[in-house]
Amino acid sequence: MPARDRAADVEKVVATIRTNPTKVREQFGHTVGLSSSYFLFVRGVGHVVSADADSIGLSLPAAGTNVEVTVPLGFVFGNAVRDGCGLLDASGFPNAQQFNDISAALDRIVETQVLPEFQKLATLGKTIQFAGCVEVTDEDQDLKPLKLVPISVAVE
Repeated sequence: MPARDRAADVEKVVATIRTNPTKVREQFGHTVGLSSSYFLFVRGVGHVVSADADSIGLSLPAAGTNVEVTVPLGFVFGNAVRDGCGLLDASGFPNAQQFNDISAALDRIVETQVLPEFQKLATLGKTIQFAGCVEVTDEDQDLKPLKLVPISVAVE
């Protein structure tokens, strides 16, 4: 995905979360409209430290074995992928339904293509390259660990 190069380095985002979480939105966040929530578009490398039927936990190289990123598995719902990448503008669509249809289609791609690949690759100890989006509605719950909706994944 061409936008992947625009994603923030996840280690820089996590370092900011540790030192000054109120700066994350300002430095790395993308807000749509007047919403109080915001999105992060991140990329990086993580080590698989946990994997079960519900989620995959990744530690970052600088974090030891602490889970800094989780990838919830299963049904994907919301606008994290559509809005997190920052590539689409709602005003470019004739109506809200078409804009929402794009979100649903992107979520289906993540559910049917990206998450199954992630599950297949994510065995304990593996090093994974990833890019994805995070929707932050509650900084206390959504930043520690980051809850990632992946858009690309590969074994390093």
